[in-house]
Amino acid sequence: MSANSDTFSTGEVKVLTGATKRQLDWWMQTGLVILSEATAPKRRYTFEDTLKIRTLVKLRQLGYSLPYLRKIIARLSELSGSALTDTQLIDVNGMLYVCHNWREVERATNGQMLWTTIAFAAVAKELRLKLSEVVVLRSEASNTKIKQESSACKMQRERRPQDESRSPTSRRI
Repeated sequence: MSANSDTFSTGEVKVLTGATKRQLDWWMQTGLVILSEATAPKRRYTFEDTLKIRTLVKLRQLGYSLPYLRKIIARLSELSGSALTDTQLIDVNGMLYVCHNWREVERATNGQMLWTTIAFAAVAKELRLKLSEVVVLRSEASNTKIKQESSACKMQRERRPQDESRSPTSRRI
């Protein structure tokens, strides 16, 4: 179970974003993903971290290279909260634009007929819907832990009478 309901474990982020553990590890090692909060010894991801990772996964699926994504993440790291969710990434012929309002979107598309939009608000909405899966995982993990603890206690209770019968004071002579 998670230490904090406002943060997510690596396993939960995998479910939410579609990223693999190997991708997350590599992105952390190379500095592509930097967590908002310092967490040790285990990594904990905030919702904003998860939002950025989901966006990275979508951009990788569109074919963007990691060096190009580094530039985008550097621009996005300046944003947080509502400024981030109001942001849209516009892909026009392989060029990616960070837009904060519709005027910037119009300027970026410049009369183009075809472009791809990744709206952070839509990605955030998608993540919130997937949070139900994480809640189920957390409750399953909690139930498993409770079952393990209760079976361990039961095993200890079963062993006690046997241990007492073998004690030196109750031995027959």
